[in-house]
Amino acid sequence: EGRLMDDSKRESLPAGMAAGTLRESEEAPPCETPRRLATLIRAAILVSAMYRGRRGREKHGVVDYDPYDGFSTSKMRPPPRFSRRTSSTEDAAEAPLVQVAGHGMLERERPGVVRKLAVARELAAYRTAPPDLADHLPSFHGADEVGDASDGGGGGRCGGGGLGSASKSGLGMASIFIEDLTAGLRQPCVMDVKMGTRTFLEEEAAATKLRVDLATKLHEIDPALLLPGERERGITKGRYLQQRDSQSSSATLGLRIEGISRPDGATFESRGGFKRLRSEEDISRALAFFVGGNAAAHDAFAAALARLHASLRASSWFAAREVVSSSLLFVYDEADRTGGSARVRMIDFAKTQHLPDGPTLTHDARWEAGNHEDGYLVGLGTLRTLWEALPVGGFSG
Repeated sequence: EGRLMDDSKRESLPAGMAAGTLRESEEAPPCETPRRLATLIRAAILVSAMYRGRRGREKHGVVDYDPYDGFSTSKMRPPPRFSRRTSSTEDAAEAPLVQVAGHGMLERERPGVVRKLAVARELAAYRTAPPDLADHLPSFHGADEVGDASDGGGGGRCGGGGLGSASKSGLGMASIFIEDLTAGLRQPCVMDVKMGTRTFLEEEAAATKLRVDLATKLHEIDPALLLPGERERGITKGRYLQQRDSQSSSATLGLRIEGISRPDGATFESRGGFKRLRSEEDISRALAFFVGGNAAAHDAFAAALARLHASLRASSWFAAREVVSSSLLFVYDEADRTGGSARVRMIDFAKTQHLPDGPTLTHDARWEAGNHEDGYLVGLGTLRTLWEALPVGGFSG
């Protein structure tokens, strides 16, 4: 019922939908089947419109749709190589988009603007963000909606009826148009840092079904994390998600580095990739690798993080929202030695939800089931401390 775009069924799909491969997550929200299928059909149509046929799959990888996370690609393209001969803003604007983590599929809509497939929660975050946070988010240029987009998460998971109910629960889809943060940069350097001590929604952790596939995933991370017999019986999604966060720096430091792209194609040497970095020393090494000895960019980022911290502390919008699995995107031009190109923006709001009748969140208190604390400011505090102590140029990566 829920396997749309499966290769075995592609022949029976309408022509407009026979595009890439779309897979539903194994555990979808408990909505009635017709509503669930209607939502997935809308998702398939959106994917079809942007990524058609074999060439689209080769370019963008297999398209995954998760009702909580939105769209992502299961195979990332290698980071683009930028020529040091690039000298004009016009040439830079035509350079390939740089995407260092799977946060939905991006396409350049027009100069300075990218299109992203997003769930209604993310659209609501951009629409409701107040002016005092405008400098900390990519500028928003509208959306092509599928269903209504309310400030998701506050009114239940399935709501009334039809496609509108999926949007009202934050799980509807839309194409949103947001600022291309690398536009005009000759040699863009990009880093994605996922914020918070918890990267999953409370409702995701509440599932009680034992799943062997999740036990297998946890075994691949570290066999010692499984208790005797769990490999055969399976584990709950909540146990898997908490163990996954504990194996990165998320649970302890409130952040984890998702990826870094440098125009020279340099790679950061680490065992297990960025997500397995756990110590402050390891994170500092990665930050130093990203900034590459550019002291002006380092100072500009330190100042931007301080402004962001002050803005979020004073924001009623932020205090009323659970901000889970959101990232900070760091961007600068390696050719710029003034720091003027350095910018930090909050991105990825698929798991950001308004708590209209809930408590005012501190974002730095310890999470307990039901309190919705996400640890976002724990991570931001850690990031500021490490950034300010960074010995620029002191690490080679």
